[in-house]
Amino acid sequence: MKTKLLPLLLGSTLIFAACGQDDTKKNEDNKTEAKTAETKTTETKTTESKSTEKTADKTEAKKVIEKAQERGASVKSYHANLTTDMQSGSDKNTVKMDMSVDESDKTKITMDMANKMMELYIFDKKIVLTQDGKIFVDATEAMGADVKKQLDQLDYNSALDTLNAYKDGTLKETSDGYEITKSFKGLDEFKKLSEATGSKDITAQMKDQLKDISGSATISFDKDYMMTETKTDIDLKLKDRAMQTKTIATYDKYNQVKSIDIPEGAKKPQTIEELKKSQAGQ
Repeated sequence: MKTKLLPLLLGSTLIFAACGQDDTKKNEDNKTEAKTAETKTTETKTTESKSTEKTADKTEAKKVIEKAQERGASVKSYHANLTTDMQSGSDKNTVKMDMSVDESDKTKITMDMANKMMELYIFDKKIVLTQDGKIFVDATEAMGADVKKQLDQLDYNSALDTLNAYKDGTLKETSDGYEITKSFKGLDEFKKLSEATGSKDITAQMKDQLKDISGSATISFDKDYMMTETKTDIDLKLKDRAMQTKTIATYDKYNQVKSIDIPEGAKKPQTIEELKKSQAGQ
């Protein structure tokens, strides 16, 4: 369960987020359009939403993404916090993940799954796990090539291109900045989104079980066009059950993450085979 869940969670963060963003200011024509819209809704001004939705011109989202990618090129470290709520019938589970990536591409992830804690250290192309801070296990090979490919994208610059999938999304201006939302319905649309965000390997893992899927993803930026939050809401129909997942991820500490210390035990971890042998001998 853990090894199958991990790539899905990492995929979530990479699909919708490992990037900080910037954009040019809206031009005067856009300002005029906004003012015209306000005039038409004067009677309900006191109760109107804080956001102005731009659906007519998809190029607005494209502009935000392109400037965001320029901005993100200077980001060398960051921090993310992710919470995923999963429900299938009466069965509910919550997974929490706290992730920091430093300038040298060392990553530390703390995961809480069903109140069971686990830490991952990713460095030198290795994935090392520990549950108690004493026994460290090299899980690089067990994770498989698809997960390792996703982990490579934890590098901020490598993940920037995944935002191209949202260039045709719906843009909203909010009191805090901007939001871009993209919805998908059906296996074909989900497959296209997965391929565009570099997560087609994860989709391939699910193809035999997944019968239908729909949902949406929203990326939020502050007024300086730095990404602050992503939200995903997905309904899945599997062969044997239906499932709903809701994920909220926040992003901060751009270029402020200190060098991550790798524990000595993580530098010389056991293999999974060695761990099994030691447990069998107890």
